[in-house]
Amino acid sequence: MLLAGLADDHAEPLRQAANGVAAEWADREAARLLLDAATLAEIGAQARSAVVWRRLASGRLGVRAGAGGAMRRAWVGSVVGLAMLAAWPLSAGSLGLRDPAGQVHRIAAGTVTTPNWAGYAAAGSVGSFRSVSASWSQPKVTCASGENSDASFWVGLDGYNSRTVEQIGTDSDCVNGVATYFAWYEMYPKRVVLLPVSLTFNDSVTASVVVVNGVFKLSLNGKTVTQVSRKAALSSAEVIAEAPSANHGPFGTVSLADFVAASFNSATVNGSMLASASPDKVIMENGGVIKASPMPLGGDGESFTVNWSHS
Repeated sequence: MLLAGLADDHAEPLRQAANGVAAEWADREAARLLLDAATLAEIGAQARSAVVWRRLASGRLGVRAGAGGAMRRAWVGSVVGLAMLAAWPLSAGSLGLRDPAGQVHRIAAGTVTTPNWAGYAAAGSVGSFRSVSASWSQPKVTCASGENSDASFWVGLDGYNSRTVEQIGTDSDCVNGVATYFAWYEMYPKRVVLLPVSLTFNDSVTASVVVVNGVFKLSLNGKTVTQVSRKAALSSAEVIAEAPSANHGPFGTVSLADFVAASFNSATVNGSMLASASPDKVIMENGGVIKASPMPLGGDGESFTVNWSHS
């Protein structure tokens, strides 16, 4: 198998892992995974000391070079591909998209429903928003035997009234019945990129997205990624719990993992408390079923809890 563009010390563990798990994963849905060069290097270093590699993602592997931002791509065999660490066993849904808000229904002043978001979203005219931040304790998930479900928690700009989202966050997922936690960022409609951040339930998470002249700084627990987008509307800001999409949106949201209440705090928009942006309360409702909903904003104007109701 050819893994063009990867250093030998990174490629060899991938070849070995892929060969060992190809048969197990051959019938799984192919997933595209984008890793930046720094992430790949850290994964490679951890891989050499890892006992087991758990995750295979077959399809096209994209590696973003650090200098100049050039993209080098390697077409990987249809049955074998990039194997992930045991610490990051990802479901097909986990490699999918954290989408813009689905169809928004306003049910009262300041309150809306969408099929995939729960939390708070502030909207305005183009160029109104330049930063968003929040902290949370990573929610624990309860997984039934063999269950595959996902729950994402993030801060971001855009997506509420536009078709791009610049976001960073974490997941609490069930992968074949095993609770799984990891961090990521996404410049939707591009694919999710994993972050080399060690994470488990109850860990403290602090995340932010800041943009200046089209240059985005996406940060989470000390890891900062720089991305450029000239298409971003900057017309909304969000602090959200989400049921992500399984495949770039067309096939709808995945099952929402049963998470312990997600408590967000220190939420700010444009450097001021979240409440100052007059955000909408966003309830996740799909097919008439409420899946998750936020409590009212606290008296500090920057804290709230999202409660799980249904998968």
